[in-house]
Amino acid sequence: MEQVTTKDSQKSVLYREQFEIADPVGDEVLPFDTLRSIADELWKRRVPFKELRVPEIEKSEDNVYLPNFHTAALTSGNVTTLLHELSHAIIAALGKTPFTESHGPLFCYEFGMLWAEYAAMDFEVWRSRCSSKGIHVLGGRPPIKDNEKWAIPEKRNVAVRPARDAVRSDMKVGKIFTNIKLHPLA
Repeated sequence: MEQVTTKDSQKSVLYREQFEIADPVGDEVLPFDTLRSIADELWKRRVPFKELRVPEIEKSEDNVYLPNFHTAALTSGNVTTLLHELSHAIIAALGKTPFTESHGPLFCYEFGMLWAEYAAMDFEVWRSRCSSKGIHVLGGRPPIKDNEKWAIPEKRNVAVRPARDAVRSDMKVGKIFTNIKLHPLA
């Protein structure tokens, strides 16, 4: 599990540099129906739990992933922004942190993998670009174990696994489960 923290130390640098790092995607803008198709395809490739649904893609006044609604809200059809917000949704689906809004090394790994898939580029190019900007990126996804228990913390529409991490972090846990069909995103 990512270190539990209230500080998001990579957020400002990632926001400032993401369009340069994401070159050649950068400022590419597409219609929302095309973004939905891209999100569907990337979700199928990157989320190991087929029972979990792809987030809704909606036009909004802010760019944000809303875990309580499992929605990526976007101000425009910018592909880099879609990949960014979809990365937050994947973090929610993986359950390795209750803090889906974090821009930590796992988030940057998922963002980079989405970019590599979409742009047909080598993930190592992403890692190198991030490293040159002082952004830390995991080298891989933490292992996913079959039948690992999940916990749903109170007041968060996310599931955390392993459940013991949620319990250890002093979160109030509302439910523990092993059946993926009980996941809030199912």
